[in-house]
Amino acid sequence: GKNLNVSKLPLTAKISGLPDEATDEITVTWLLNGNEQSAQEGNPFTLLITAKSNILSGNNTLIAKITYGSQIITRTQSFTLAE
Repeated sequence: GKNLNVSKLPLTAKISGLPDEATDEITVTWLLNGNEQSAQEGNPFTLLITAKSNILSGNNTLIAKITYGSQIITRTQSFTLAE
C-alpha cells in the first residue's frame, strides 16, 4: 500500500477483500514496527492503533499476516505520524 500521513490517533486498520467462504478459518497476526499486536475484541480483522501501540514519530510499518488453509498472505501498509 501507499504511505499514509496520519494526523491523529487512534487509527483503525481494517482488512478487506478476503474470501467470504474462508472467514471461519482465517487468522490474522498484526505486526506494528515488528511488534506483534494483540487482537481486538469483536472483529479479528480490525486493529485499533493508539499512542501506546509502539508508534514511531517517523515512518511506521503495519503488517497483517493473514492465514487461511495452507495460504499465507501478507499485506503491508506504511504510515507517517504527523508532528
